[in-house]
Amino acid sequence: MGLKFYPRTLRDIAVVVILAEDRGIQEKLLYYDLKVQTIAQVAPIQLYAASVLSSLFAHLGQSDFSCNF
Repeated sequence: MGLKFYPRTLRDIAVVVILAEDRGIQEKLLYYDLKVQTIAQVAPIQLYAASVLSSLFAHLGQSDFSCNF
């Protein structure tokens, strides 16, 4: 019938998250109409520094087990 199916391509998506360290900073950001949550308000979500995530990603896929086939 001449129908061709093309796989859908996903577009690159960037997500930016802004969290206030405490209530005081949250109020300062609200002055500029930026409605953010504090770190305490998003609990039990855990937050890590980018350096921690970078270290984690560096170790993904590595294995101490070596195969000699």
